[in-house]
Amino acid sequence: MFIFSLIDKASAMLRKDPYNSKALHILERAQEGAKDPRHFLQIGLLYLELNQPKKAQENLQKARELAPKNPAAQLFASVAEIDLQNYQEAQNILDELKKICPDNQAAPTLQALLFLKQNRLTEAMELLRPKKGKFDLSVSERILTRFAVTVESFILPLELPQSLENDLETDLIIPKAKKAKKKVVENDDETEETPTTEKTAKDEEEEAPPKTTLTSVLNAESSSLAARGARRLARAWSLPGEKRLQEIDKAHADLKKAYEKNPRIPQLAYDLGESILGKIEFSHKKGKPISEQELERLEEAYRLFYRALYENSENSYTLHYLGRVSFLQRKINRAITSWKLALKYFEKLPESAYGLAQANVLLGNWGEARSYMARALNSDPQLLRERLRDLEEFVKAKSSDRAVEPAPEPQQSSDQNL
Repeated sequence: MFIFSLIDKASAMLRKDPYNSKALHILERAQEGAKDPRHFLQIGLLYLELNQPKKAQENLQKARELAPKNPAAQLFASVAEIDLQNYQEAQNILDELKKICPDNQAAPTLQALLFLKQNRLTEAMELLRPKKGKFDLSVSERILTRFAVTVESFILPLELPQSLENDLETDLIIPKAKKAKKKVVENDDETEETPTTEKTAKDEEEEAPPKTTLTSVLNAESSSLAARGARRLARAWSLPGEKRLQEIDKAHADLKKAYEKNPRIPQLAYDLGESILGKIEFSHKKGKPISEQELERLEEAYRLFYRALYENSENSYTLHYLGRVSFLQRKINRAITSWKLALKYFEKLPESAYGLAQANVLLGNWGEARSYMARALNSDPQLLRERLRDLEEFVKAKSSDRAVEPAPEPQQSSDQNL
C-alpha cells in the first residue's frame, strides 16, 4: 500500500506540473521499492502520460515479466515500444496480447496505429473500414489520443498550404468593447456614477417617427437579406453533402448583398465570414493543398471575423473561427493564440481543443498534441470519426500526386518531456 500511495501522490503532483522535480523524485522512490506487477504497471502508465517512453518501457517490461498473462501490461508495453519507434517489437508484444486476450477491445485500435506508423495504409484502412462487421475505436485515452494524433500527421501535410513563411505570425490584438458613457452626479453627501441620460440632437432624431427615405428602404432591405442569409446558413449545417454546399452558396449570396448595403448590421460580419469559410471547407478537394484563390478568400473571412470581435471580444466561437482561418493559412502561432483565447471563454469548446492538437502536431509537440486531443475527444468523439472519413479520402488520393507520409516524430534520445 505504501508504494501505491507514493504513486498516487506523484501522479497528483505531476498532473499539475509535469516538470515537478519533487514529484519525479517520489516516483523514482516508488520504482525503487516496487515489487508487485501492479506497481510497475501504474508507474509505467504514468511515465507514458509524461511522454517518457524509455522509463515507461522499463517499468512495463517488468510488469510483463511478473505477470505475463496480464493484458494491460502487454497492451501498454506495446504502446511504449511504438513511442520509441520500435515497431517490430511493438507488433511482437501485440501478437502476444491477441493470444492471451483475443477479444481485447483496445487491440484493434492499437493495431491500426501500428499500421499507420509503418505507413501500411492499405492494411490500416482494411482494419478501420472492414467489409464485414464494424470497427470500434478504443476507449483507452492513451491509445486513442496517439491514434488520433497519428491520423492528423498524415492528413495535415496535404491539407495546408506548403509555405511556412507565416508560421511565426502571432499578432492578435483583441479590440476592447465599447463602454457606455457615464457622468458623476451628487446625491446629498454621496457621489455615485449613473449612466448619462441627456439626449443629444442625434438621439432625438433617432427617436422621431421613421421617415420613408431611400436610406431607410435600403436598411430594411439589407436587414431582410441578412436575416434570410442567417436562416439559410443555420439550415445548411443539417443538410447532407452537395445540398449543404448549395444552401451555403445561397446564404453567402444573401449575406454578401446585405453587407454591401449595410456592414453595421449586428452578427452580419460573423455570418458572412462563416459562409466564406464553409464554402472553402466543403468545396475543397481532398488531398490537395489550399490554393492561392482560397487563401485570398480566407483572408477576407479573417477580416470579417476580426470585425465581429468589435461586437463581442470574448465570443469564443468568433475566436475559434479566427483560429481555424489562421490555421488553414498556415499561420500556426496566430491560430494557437486564437484557440487558447476561445478556450479561456469556453473551456469545453472541443473544436478549439482539437485545433490546438492539430497545431501541436505540425510543430512536433507530441505530448501537447495528445493532451489537447484528449480534451477534445472527451467532449466530442465524433470529431475523430469525421477525420477518419477524411483519412479514407486522402488515402484514395494518395497515388494521384504525392505519397501520403506521416509527419516525422523526433527520435527519443532522452526521457525528457517534449
